[in-house]
Amino acid sequence: MTKEQAGSILNTLRDWRNDPRIFKRKSSKHYIHYTSFAGFKAMLEPYAEKNEPYFKIFPSQIQYLNDYQEYKAGVKVVGLKTDDEDSNVFAVCFCGEEDLLSQWKYYGKNSGISIEFDFNAKNPCRCKWWGKIDEVKNSDNDGLLMKPYMVFYDNHTDEYNKLYKNFRLSHPESVLKSIFIPFCKDKSFHEENESRLIFYPLSDDNRKTDIKYRVTEDKIIPQFECGIAYIDNSKRNSVPIKNVMIGPGHNQILLFNAVIHMLERDKSNLYFWDGDTIDSIKKECSTVDSDLQSSRKMYVVKKHGERYYVTYKTDGGITVQLSPTPFRP
Repeated sequence: MTKEQAGSILNTLRDWRNDPRIFKRKSSKHYIHYTSFAGFKAMLEPYAEKNEPYFKIFPSQIQYLNDYQEYKAGVKVVGLKTDDEDSNVFAVCFCGEEDLLSQWKYYGKNSGISIEFDFNAKNPCRCKWWGKIDEVKNSDNDGLLMKPYMVFYDNHTDEYNKLYKNFRLSHPESVLKSIFIPFCKDKSFHEENESRLIFYPLSDDNRKTDIKYRVTEDKIIPQFECGIAYIDNSKRNSVPIKNVMIGPGHNQILLFNAVIHMLERDKSNLYFWDGDTIDSIKKECSTVDSDLQSSRKMYVVKKHGERYYVTYKTDGGITVQLSPTPFRP
């Protein structure tokens, strides 16, 4: 697919999902990606190790997502004859719920990290997935502005019929099918409140997206590297990440300190927090509703609902938090 073809398809997707005649509901408030520590390290590499104002994300081919039956369901809904008729679609998935135990168990293997991306910012994000990944920091015109859109957990056929009815005269049917299939999701996963960021890799003569392969315990997944940054990256410490949370599990305090070390620009004033006062801070904070400053200036305890989160804010504006969810190995 050429750059122009990919741009046309993604523009159609944007027109569809932003059309008030079709969608009345609001977008997700949170775009949270749960991953392993190895996945987090790979995503963070440009920012932590090269001092660059962008993160990496790794779109995966949709047939190889956790439940490949969702793709088959989408193919059936739009009436494609074979799975191969439209398979070159990649996605990054985001959960709409913070500190969700089922996500920690599956993606973090009873621990892990969640990363909340800032797709609702006034300074919009851009994704760069053609050419060299390092060019993301230099190019203002070479990436399509996109945001994740929520999946459908039910009424798949009705939703596709609405898309077809409103866009069939102005867009090819093949394009409408292509943009709908990635948003079919089984209703049993409804608690995740998922959104997806969609990509169509390039294969023209001038630029070609390099497909790589990630190995998990039970899968081999086709994917590629994609840089994500703010459009205005004049501030060197500014990246489209709001919050990083360390999930429940072994060595949680060690990982909390390590993540702070990775995210902070100035390493000279960092110290290792031993976590001895976590229980006392939580106990003291249980009697108040406002944020409580700890004995160490950079740490506070923030209350969300009935939970309290030990929180650190980096010089780049990213908060790092400890999940209070109980660990059950």
